[in-house]
Amino acid sequence: MLKYTLVLSIGIFGSALSAWAQMSSNDLLFENFEFKKFIDAQSSSEITQKLSLQLAQSYYFLNDFENANLYYSKLDWNDENLGLENHLFYANSLKNSGKIQEAQKEVKTYLYYYPKDKDALLLLEQIENYSKLNNYPKAQIILHNLEKLNSPSAQFSPVYKNEKLYFISENGNSTYTNSEVEYTENQENLAYGKVARPETGIYFDNEQMVGESLIQSFEKYNVGAFCWSIVDNLWYLTLTPKATKWGKMHQYAPRIYTWKEGEGIPKKIKIKGVKGGLGVGHPAISEDGKFLVFSLDKGINGSDLYVSSKISDSKWTKPTKLSTQVNTIKDEVFPILDGDSVLYFSSDGKLGFGGLDVFKIAFKEGKTEGESQLLPKPFNSEADDYSVCFKDELKTQGFVVSDRENGMGDADLYFFNSRIPWKLKLEIQNEKGELLTNKEVKIQINGVESNLKRLDSGNFENLELESNSLVSIKLSHEDSLITKDFKLPNTNGKDTSLVVLVWDKKVKLDEIKTNSETGSSVVDLAKKYTFNSVYFDFNKFSIAKTYEQDLLNLVALLKDNPDKQVIVKTLSDERGDIFYNLELTTKRAKEIYAFLVKKGIDPKQIKLQSLGEAVYEEKCSPKCDESIHSKYRRADFEIR
Repeated sequence: MLKYTLVLSIGIFGSALSAWAQMSSNDLLFENFEFKKFIDAQSSSEITQKLSLQLAQSYYFLNDFENANLYYSKLDWNDENLGLENHLFYANSLKNSGKIQEAQKEVKTYLYYYPKDKDALLLLEQIENYSKLNNYPKAQIILHNLEKLNSPSAQFSPVYKNEKLYFISENGNSTYTNSEVEYTENQENLAYGKVARPETGIYFDNEQMVGESLIQSFEKYNVGAFCWSIVDNLWYLTLTPKATKWGKMHQYAPRIYTWKEGEGIPKKIKIKGVKGGLGVGHPAISEDGKFLVFSLDKGINGSDLYVSSKISDSKWTKPTKLSTQVNTIKDEVFPILDGDSVLYFSSDGKLGFGGLDVFKIAFKEGKTEGESQLLPKPFNSEADDYSVCFKDELKTQGFVVSDRENGMGDADLYFFNSRIPWKLKLEIQNEKGELLTNKEVKIQINGVESNLKRLDSGNFENLELESNSLVSIKLSHEDSLITKDFKLPNTNGKDTSLVVLVWDKKVKLDEIKTNSETGSSVVDLAKKYTFNSVYFDFNKFSIAKTYEQDLLNLVALLKDNPDKQVIVKTLSDERGDIFYNLELTTKRAKEIYAFLVKKGIDPKQIKLQSLGEAVYEEKCSPKCDESIHSKYRRADFEIR
């Protein structure tokens, strides 16, 4: 499990079953954190005190808190062999199920014996804060599990560079196992491994979404969290020598290395004052290459985040511990620097939703400023969440890692996409761009009718609708009742206004705006210069010669109207993986961008919207034939 390799203490967990010394083959599954296999292996077993605790903790670490609560409740809490620390596991499980009063009771039972225990006092504060978080606003994003890249083992530390996603993947356990290794409460997180250390490597996705490996460069190491420096053209990696036998634990402490892709072996960096026995890893480099933020584990109070300044390519100053707005009595790990201004990190020692939560804080010249902010759900959950990585400058798309329930196994990679609402501007025009007077307009959103107010301008008030909403517009025109049903696609963070065009007793929805200053309609410009949508062949992004004249007409419009801007909106058909389709439409948008710039258009006049797969109006979806699919492989153009 990743959480034991790099993140959380296994001291409490390792001692939880110490009273039951006799080991079985199923116990080894439990000790090696293969919880799903362990649960499956117990289907016909007699439920004993020991097995109840094992099942409770197995479900707990799979974030299945309801089942964890079930088995915790079966325990005989008067059993002197049952460690008091299990009250804290049970309390956290109850909290994550929303059972606040029961959770408080369990923590207070533990505090009766250890009233000054910092971890327990923190947990009690987190439990009391949990109800407030129910009112915490949710982020307008959709999460997609990247199932083609994830597996029952851990995938983590996403890095997006040069339109390619790099990540770390566990490849299973090493062949050396010693179940007699003793763990103490000081042997935790970054500094030490687990009974059977997992082997890890760097992978990247290709266009078929199959992980390809760079592991040959790190045959002697296990690879942890890493980052990319655009200034140095270097990878900064957490590397730990692979264990051939278990001896002095400090031999396996991770360190930070640099590596130039395709060039030899990695090189260890030197950080002043950091001794060899300390666990150091999770590097994050500032965009200007001057500052390195990393997690350092001294074996007391978990891992904290530090920052060093660059002296030379391989040497860094004595680290400075970041402020108490970042560091706590528990773990701070997986820092991510967004440019030189924002630091993202994960902590399980602050008031959050549960487990590791992602926070952000302002970062300037090697120092944090102001207060840290908890990222909302669904970035965070009651499980462990970390490693936020953005795909675009607007921060509308990106990746996050989580071991939340219903994933593929251990830590999974998730792709997120924004759901910023559409602005539906009901402006009813004829094909000449003239406003029409209508006796009645009704609109339904997801089956619920909304009343619209006509403004003095003749338009209707704007509505903000969430992406993917089902919308039905009914309006009267020339003594006919016209109905138009449609589904709002994802706008990827861009505000968009829809205009209703009516002619010949039909309705067309168009993403067109009227120039309020001149009164001239953009529809007239489009007619004058006669350009149409550009269509693409299946799985292609090159521009066919058939559509070059349309683009040349668009070039003429933009040159004659330097105050105008074109928004290029690229779509794919619905076949293929959603992430792959987003990549494909990005390539299509960039091809058109390159064509326009080559013909002399100012890049400032061009905006790109890669919308991914289209939402089909045809009822045949998803089993449409090529005549339907081909309609949606296109680029549309909006003039503003």
